[in-house]
Amino acid sequence: MHLDHSDRDFLAVQWTLPTGEIESPIPGNRLMPFISNTPPSIQITSPQVLTYTAPANISLNVSASDADGTVAKVKYYAGNTKIAELTGAQYSYSWTNVTAGSYPVKAVAFDNLGDSTISTPVTITVNPAATGDMAGPNCAARNSNVYYELNAQLRTGASGYNWYFNGSVSNLFPGNQYYTTVSSGANFNGGQICVGVNYPNGFSTPTGLLYYKTYCKSVSYCNSNREGDMTDLSEVTATVVTPNPSREAFHTTIRKSTAVMTVTDQLGKVVYSLSELSQGESVEFGKEFKEGVYIVTFTYKDNTSETLKLIKK
Repeated sequence: MHLDHSDRDFLAVQWTLPTGEIESPIPGNRLMPFISNTPPSIQITSPQVLTYTAPANISLNVSASDADGTVAKVKYYAGNTKIAELTGAQYSYSWTNVTAGSYPVKAVAFDNLGDSTISTPVTITVNPAATGDMAGPNCAARNSNVYYELNAQLRTGASGYNWYFNGSVSNLFPGNQYYTTVSSGANFNGGQICVGVNYPNGFSTPTGLLYYKTYCKSVSYCNSNREGDMTDLSEVTATVVTPNPSREAFHTTIRKSTAVMTVTDQLGKVVYSLSELSQGESVEFGKEFKEGVYIVTFTYKDNTSETLKLIKK
């Protein structure tokens, strides 16, 4: 680069070619104009419901634009895994058969000059497929108290609960939580325990969003000789966990060969798990648990299961 003093002063730029030849000034046909470019903008607009049950079908969509050009393509990612790549003006994509897990989903927009912008990510949670709408005994004796609890996956996004019983019972308490205790009374002959649930932001189902949904479980009459039928959460479940409530650890003895033993918290998160337990094996667990309600489930190798409510103080 040098200043050329002639009739008019100007700044000349020269370069040396690989051949050793010097070009001064640089010919215009070797240059290209500088182009200023504004990157595109992008925002995820769908899904608005962020909690699903596996296998989930999730509709993804974005709002994308480019102030000084066009959006050439949009890519969707779950973590670092690319879900889809779309070109054109339509950016919606149906993400199907999504398995259980937590997915940080982001979208990336590319403009016609290759610049890109990454959206603010959203975290989509896909819960495992529910094994039943409600945990609780299949039958109850007269003048007994039995406990029922809505499946944790169905409580996500819920704002209110209304428990009722189709049949003759003495009392339900409480009636506005995700759990209830049924006092069967002297005239109990079976029926259905039901809970209506409010979902202010909608609950995703294969047919669309529901804002109120009712879940029911049939409960038959059983006398004291059939208490072994009262599996799941009840005071007469065959497996016993002591002490309950507990301020320290819980203790139990495995009553038959167990494929897996899991403990979940009130949000349905697995906080403890053991597998391949033998009949008669002693298990101590839960000393580190925080105060609250927990559900322990024993899945046996004969394809049966039991579930108990635990209280940590």
